[in-house]
Amino acid sequence: MKAVFISILAVALLVSCIEDKGNYRYAEPEEPLVTMDSVYAVTIGERLVIQPGVEFSSKSRLSFHWEISDPVLMTAHAYESDALDILFTLRAQRYMARLTVTDNGNGMKYFYPFLIEGRSAFSEGVLVLSSDDGQARLAFIGPDNEAREVYERMNNGETLPRDPLQIIALYNPNLLGGLYTGYWITCADGDNPGVLVDPATLVKVRGFKENFFDIPDAPVLPGHLIPLDNGTMAGVINGKFYVGRFEGYHEWPGFGYFSPPINGGYTLAPFSVTTDGTFHWCYDVARRALVCFIPPAGMMFEVQHIQGPPVQWDPANVDLDFITLLSGPTGCYLFGRDNDGVVHELAFQPAGQSTISMYRRPFLPADLLSPATLWAIYLTEIYFSSGDKLYRYNPNSQRVDLLPGATVDGEITLLKVGRDANRLVVGTRGHLYWIDVSPGQEGRVVHDVDGIDGYPVDLYEKR
Repeated sequence: MKAVFISILAVALLVSCIEDKGNYRYAEPEEPLVTMDSVYAVTIGERLVIQPGVEFSSKSRLSFHWEISDPVLMTAHAYESDALDILFTLRAQRYMARLTVTDNGNGMKYFYPFLIEGRSAFSEGVLVLSSDDGQARLAFIGPDNEAREVYERMNNGETLPRDPLQIIALYNPNLLGGLYTGYWITCADGDNPGVLVDPATLVKVRGFKENFFDIPDAPVLPGHLIPLDNGTMAGVINGKFYVGRFEGYHEWPGFGYFSPPINGGYTLAPFSVTTDGTFHWCYDVARRALVCFIPPAGMMFEVQHIQGPPVQWDPANVDLDFITLLSGPTGCYLFGRDNDGVVHELAFQPAGQSTISMYRRPFLPADLLSPATLWAIYLTEIYFSSGDKLYRYNPNSQRVDLLPGATVDGEITLLKVGRDANRLVVGTRGHLYWIDVSPGQEGRVVHDVDGIDGYPVDLYEKR
């Protein structure tokens, strides 16, 4: 009886399937074809107009919703229209945005993300820090190639501190595809050693001494500071190694503040270098030795020669008066003077917090050096100044060449690798020169700017 029941049920199901004459072929809903750019640039105070290309059989069925996320205010700006047309009044930074297109016939929504790059009058150009008889001046060179003083103009006549040292651009490549968060202007005025300015307006945000969780009572003397990829900086201050705190959101008031220096019985020369952003190399002038710091870990290491290659020199016992420390793509170079006045050139390759010592030898063109000599390293060659002359030194061949095309007006007070390939930037009183150092050019001047107040000491090229 059970078998008969199962047979009847199977026949009934078969008959029902035969009689079902429904259409099971479904048509995909029509999707609007929307074309847009991935990034839109707009200057503060100008109109931002985005008119997307739309292909659809019945455009009247579509509605458009625009949304711009503001990471500072933790909110979003929303607009309803087929085109975005607004007066841009947000800050000069990148914003994530999205267009949502809705098919009101079936309720389907389609999403199109993009970026808005808010710009200011200072978004493209060159910042120049100079010394006008000791008074720091900040100028901006825009697309018109004119140098204009900007700090006093943007800060109601307030002047910068005295004895300028460096411009440090704070840039975080991980924020919205890359975001400038400020520029530090450092100076050797121990009581007023610098200011942080807003990257869009160049208006003062705070002073350098205010950037410590525990503000030092003694004068603060910044050395060479290195910007890090997390939007903070690290380097030598008062002979100790400091690191800006990077934990948390970059708009947090304490982001980038200095904690107490990394522990250790050391006194550092003002220059430090890094090859990868993780290991920072410094010179302990008290022990006359090379030391290594790891900023994220807050650790110091006394450098040891790595086992394996023959020992050319002992990094823990360099025994030289410090001149400079340089970092290049093939290794690092330390220059110093021994007790007899002989200048030595030491080369090493970093290996974690250890070194592979390559060579130690007298520096042949030492007679060209002076206390005012400036240094730069580009690719495999070292450049240094001597008065109003620029020289190129090849460590492999020990060849020294005067760059005859680098004719400049006055003593060189700034020497820096340019942002463009094969360019060095040289500064003299009132002038800047961009010099081509590619093979065969002999230091040809390809671009120059005058009108700088005083002696240039540093610059930052922003594109």
